[in-house]
Amino acid sequence: MSNKLTVNKQQVESWLTKLPGFDPKDPKPGHYQIFLCPETGAVFHSREQTRAYTRKTQITDFVSIWVTVENDGKGGWKLGNFSSVQPSAQEMKIMRVKADEYEKRKSDQRQKEQEKIMAQQIEEERLAKLAKENQGENSMEIQRRRAEAAADEEEKKRREQEELKKKLMEGGAREDTSTLINADNGLDRVKVSAQENSYGKWVNDKLTRGGHAPIRVDNMLKEFYDGTVLKKLLGVLTKGEYEDKLKGVSMKPYNKFVVSHNFKLLWGVMGDNEKIDLGGINSVSIWGGHPCLKTLIGLIRKLQCHYDFVGGRSELLEWVRPLTEHRKKVDNFTSDWEDGTAFLALYESIFPGKTLDATDPATNMKVAFKSFSTDLGVVPLLEPEDVISGESDEELTMMYIASIRNAVRDRDSAKPQNNVEDEANELLAQANALRARCTTETKEHSEEILKETSWQFDRINFNDKEQTDELIAHALTTLYDPAEDKFGEVHDLYVKAIEKYQEVEGNACQPKIDEVTQTLKKSDKTPLHYRQELYDQLSQLQSAWKKNALLREGKYVVEVTDDDLASYIEVIKSYIETELPKCQNESDRIALIKTGHSMVEKKGGPGIEIAQDYYRQAKDLCDDNENKRIIDGLQADAEHTLTRYKQEVDDFVHERFSEIAKGQEQSQEDLLAMYHEFSLNCAKEIRELFPKGAAEVGPDEVERREGAAAYRLETLLEVVKQSYERDCALRKELHTGVDGLFDDEGLPL
Repeated sequence: MSNKLTVNKQQVESWLTKLPGFDPKDPKPGHYQIFLCPETGAVFHSREQTRAYTRKTQITDFVSIWVTVENDGKGGWKLGNFSSVQPSAQEMKIMRVKADEYEKRKSDQRQKEQEKIMAQQIEEERLAKLAKENQGENSMEIQRRRAEAAADEEEKKRREQEELKKKLMEGGAREDTSTLINADNGLDRVKVSAQENSYGKWVNDKLTRGGHAPIRVDNMLKEFYDGTVLKKLLGVLTKGEYEDKLKGVSMKPYNKFVVSHNFKLLWGVMGDNEKIDLGGINSVSIWGGHPCLKTLIGLIRKLQCHYDFVGGRSELLEWVRPLTEHRKKVDNFTSDWEDGTAFLALYESIFPGKTLDATDPATNMKVAFKSFSTDLGVVPLLEPEDVISGESDEELTMMYIASIRNAVRDRDSAKPQNNVEDEANELLAQANALRARCTTETKEHSEEILKETSWQFDRINFNDKEQTDELIAHALTTLYDPAEDKFGEVHDLYVKAIEKYQEVEGNACQPKIDEVTQTLKKSDKTPLHYRQELYDQLSQLQSAWKKNALLREGKYVVEVTDDDLASYIEVIKSYIETELPKCQNESDRIALIKTGHSMVEKKGGPGIEIAQDYYRQAKDLCDDNENKRIIDGLQADAEHTLTRYKQEVDDFVHERFSEIAKGQEQSQEDLLAMYHEFSLNCAKEIRELFPKGAAEVGPDEVERREGAAAYRLETLLEVVKQSYERDCALRKELHTGVDGLFDDEGLPL
């Protein structure tokens, strides 16, 4: 990664606000690492994101910046140092302490807010209960008050939702930039193999030189399916020699019978007329029910060898060796070309006096390929990564070098211009070659812009929708202005060719003039054509962005609501802990659960409702049933968020009630043990009070079963009662005997 970049405080602050989770009003203190792409201005917060961006745009140069953010704990913050050097371990440790203090402060704030909300909810519940109990008021008055209360509640709910939406919009960049719904604009292209890429480029080079539109390389089977592209390609390769036969190929085949007839005619031209050895290639493998890409590439390879690769491998190697030996000895078409120096040497030999500086392999090849394209008109059929991978395809390397050799031979064998018509023909050839190169470059530039704009669209939040219009305008200007300049040069060459043809005596070249004039008009429209094509693709992309932005916004709101509920559920549980012991019966417990559900609804309901509204808007924009099913799933997930926390309330109430009930059961068991022990102690005391055998108090131990201790105590009570009655009878008898004795003795009482 490059580290050479001059930045200022304002730029760093703007980059920080693009980081997911960064609160510009009260940010978390710490050391933030930012990855910046100098070429596009894109900002990332992880290496994983830069790698994903590289895979999408092929851009590999990023700048790493470490930024220190300080927070005074009162909502005020400032930037500290920012540089490419990572802070020391001691600095990181100090900042972690500050970050922990920040987290504690934010946690305390959330706790206070949640307690305040809970108190308000409890008070609202109490007032609602009192209003319900007040049945003595006039029914009309009650209805009026209810209507006013409902209106107040609706207005309060609306204000809360607006405040919540505003708060969510200020939540910084969205972490999730995934695309749930794809635009049908060509962005869903699959990565093609090296062979598909090279042979596809070869086909497009031939087509554009012949004035035809290029094809999609990643969709070649579909492009070649009906035979129309193959007809155009053969027309160019044979230089119109079999125009009459090729006229029989329908350009609008409306069924498979017409397609079959097209390929029969094309196979006849290739096999019978051009004597191309097709090697048993069957056309059905291209247009039939199971088309095969390998067969199509094999056919293109046959055409390339027949028209462009004459002489074979040995002859090509003998041609290239002396041209590269001043830099590198070449003995093959694989490993000897992997560092790119052989391509530089080849260019320097073809253009004496021009020198290309050697650096790393990828740069060497990019410079060489671009130079061959600009100065020789050779389309770069290879990609640097296909050559430097260590597994380069010899066949493709030979094809590209053969194209260079053919271009050199055409240049060197050009006939001397003996007359005006020869000069005109040479100008026309130059114009056609330049037009083909400019068409290829403009198409590739359009695809690069589309990919880059697609990535930028994915980073735009829904509330910043005006940025998409600005991106589209910028993309169209970026494509059209350089294309207009390039095709201006093509226009001038065609005009010069026409002027030369007009100098030929007797209007002998008038048909040629008419033909070139038509070609000129088509060429002039090319920048507008690609601009319109890009606009249509970006319009589809914008439509898909709106759906995805709504979905991302909905997902973000659900995630924030989920986080809030995850914290608030502890407050609800604390409330349940306090109120559950007061419940006297099942009805009270059900009422407590309903209160918990109501607290979940009031805390999370507004956010979920906002998310569902985003999802409904996105669904209204969808025509595809599959996309609607995706949104249905997201809506169900959002609704399940509330259900999940309500279920957690239910589970907590039942769990705590079970613990309380278990405690009560334990208390009853302890009481029973005491009761049992008391019965045994009573029996022991009674035995000690009575003479042995005077009272039957039962066995020394009592079974630990229901009713045993109670029965024992009842038995002991009967023994005591009997003892009391007996004592009373004895006392009475004693009193009677004493009284009688005193009477008999004449003693006073």
